[in-house]
Amino acid sequence: MLDFFRFDTDEERRALLVRARKVALSAIQQYDLEWERIQFVQLSDTITYKIETNTAGHYLLRIHSGRLSREEIRSELLWLQALNESHDLIVPEGIANAKGAYVMEIETESGPTWGIESFRRDMAKLERYYERFLSEEGWTLYQAAAEKVVSRLTTMHPNEHNYGLIHADLHSGNMVFKEDQPYPIDFGRCGYGYYLYDMAGTLLELWPKHRWMLIQGYESVRKLEPEYVRDLECFFVMFMIENYGHHASDPRETASLMEEQQYAQAYIREFLADRSFLFEVIEPV
Repeated sequence: MLDFFRFDTDEERRALLVRARKVALSAIQQYDLEWERIQFVQLSDTITYKIETNTAGHYLLRIHSGRLSREEIRSELLWLQALNESHDLIVPEGIANAKGAYVMEIETESGPTWGIESFRRDMAKLERYYERFLSEEGWTLYQAAAEKVVSRLTTMHPNEHNYGLIHADLHSGNMVFKEDQPYPIDFGRCGYGYYLYDMAGTLLELWPKHRWMLIQGYESVRKLEPEYVRDLECFFVMFMIENYGHHASDPRETASLMEEQQYAQAYIREFLADRSFLFEVIEPV
């Protein structure tokens, strides 16, 4: 399961702040406050936000890690209350929510994170088995593509519009249809990642014209950012390489993996050459 407060890398820190903002927004709904703005302050042992209101001043909302128990947090608030009652000191004091509670527990969604670290793990696995279906020249291509994927990922910044809880395995085998409506199944990879990563897993097996149709359908519900194609192609190659890393250890898959390389390496060559390929029919190599 995902450690909510894990932020060993910049990517994990950004993902943590996306999750934390959702927790903060959920928590603030439990107070009788007409708040106007929520502003991130600091990430350390806790995550703090400044809550601004039009009528009741400003407040600090604090999200705790598991370092302190509920009772320890409550005892700190009681101590601050006692200090204020002494009239010798003026210190911050906790306020109760609409139900009279000073400390709340907010349920969070947990699961794996799909990004740079997970991709590197898949590349490490692929390195052990690539000789089963790749030539040395092919492996060099894969390594170059992986470096470019990681480089691109470091420039992306998760926010509430592009990042969140995803299925992470939305291929046709994980879709069932009832009365022409699709329903996803098999949520075994469900976790946190970019929404475009989720889409890339679906586009991987589609013809270019069908990719465009799917994106048009998606945008009828939720608009994509203007420069989405560049990032989507990065996730396309990332997902493809991860798939090969997953299947490479199974000898029963070797023949089909070898057969697919004429197409896979054609996509990789286009990606490395900075030529857009998502809506083009790419000739196999």
